[in-house]
Amino acid sequence: MISMQTFFIGLLISAVWIYIWFDLAAYNTSNRKPLPNNKNLKVVGIYLLISIVIFYTTLYSASTLMYSTSVLTQVVCVGLLFFGAYLVIGARKEMSALTAREVLFSINPTYSSSGVFHKYTHPMFMGIGSILVASWCLLPSLLPALLLLTSLSLLWAKALVETNETMKQSDSQVVHIEQ
Repeated sequence: MISMQTFFIGLLISAVWIYIWFDLAAYNTSNRKPLPNNKNLKVVGIYLLISIVIFYTTLYSASTLMYSTSVLTQVVCVGLLFFGAYLVIGARKEMSALTAREVLFSINPTYSSSGVFHKYTHPMFMGIGSILVASWCLLPSLLPALLLLTSLSLLWAKALVETNETMKQSDSQVVHIEQ
């Protein structure tokens, strides 16, 4: 049996994710050719999604907490949770022309230097990482901690793959323009 506090924290975390996923799926692309999937991003992206689902499954099913969190810690973690949601939603609004599939599995084109992309290189990845860390800090236990590290590692790998592929594309475009 979970406590009411754990239930409401879980409900808050779930509400943030539900809003983000509905926001992610809400945008439609115009009548343009969709961006192709990148094989490396697709593999890392699928593993990342699986690890996040397993992380939350174990986080919510862990019956005992490692330690009790203080009110100050909970306030800071809720702030981190909403900051992460702000980054993800802000990044998604700037990528509104892309479908959810393109955001997850394609090399996204470079965006303007306004909004959240002006301050952060990968605001969506940073936001997802913030939400994951805040979720674990609100409901800490051992097995989800290990899965949190796995999810954060895959998130970092996805950011590296996307950065490397974007650099390759920009290098090939520069060579193509010079010819």
